[in-house]
Amino acid sequence: IYGCAKVAGEDGASPLGLLAWQLLFAAIVIGVVAVLRAELPSLTWANLRYATVAGVLGITGPNLVTFTTLAHIPAGFVGVITALAPGLTYAIAMTFRVEQLQLQRVSGVLLGFAGVMAILLPRGSLPSPEMLPWALAQVIAPLLLAGGNVFRTLAWPPGLKPIAAASLLLSTQAVTLVPLSVALDTFELPRTLLHAKDCALVGAGILTAVFYLSAFELQKRGGAVVA
Repeated sequence: IYGCAKVAGEDGASPLGLLAWQLLFAAIVIGVVAVLRAELPSLTWANLRYATVAGVLGITGPNLVTFTTLAHIPAGFVGVITALAPGLTYAIAMTFRVEQLQLQRVSGVLLGFAGVMAILLPRGSLPSPEMLPWALAQVIAPLLLAGGNVFRTLAWPPGLKPIAAASLLLSTQAVTLVPLSVALDTFELPRTLLHAKDCALVGAGILTAVFYLSAFELQKRGGAVVA
């Protein structure tokens, strides 16, 4: 997804326009799956509140941060920094007593953090010193992702199935961001598959849909840290 976003951004796609397109595409695909499986979500206040908060923490916030920093740092570095999300998820989960303190997991978190810092901090590791502030700003994305992971586990409404949850979460974000993106004249749609940006937009949409189809099912079965 980051690679597709990088290609689309270099070809003129804005962070908001790209995210709005991804959310719309994924919401339609997962909505169709939910209809076929007869698992559409109930539009209760509890479900809508859950989807809105989880969407801001787990999708809109981190993706806007990521797509903005992608204009300034390589996609590979973005991927490395985002790899902090599992460790941060475990740390937050321990804080809220969703997970128990385990030496092996804590060691993994610390080693992962040390590995990311070893890549980012030494002089000459980044292509340009001016990229360091953007690389550090990118840390906000995995922090938001981690908060979203734990929130989805703690606040998951009773009876809400994974496909229904994914459909509602993506739809609430798309309903908000697509009109905003259109109003600001930044919304992106692939027109042909003859240009790199259009291929990247289609790829980002497909990957986003596949990711959320699997991620919610995995989280419901294995919890925030496993997901």
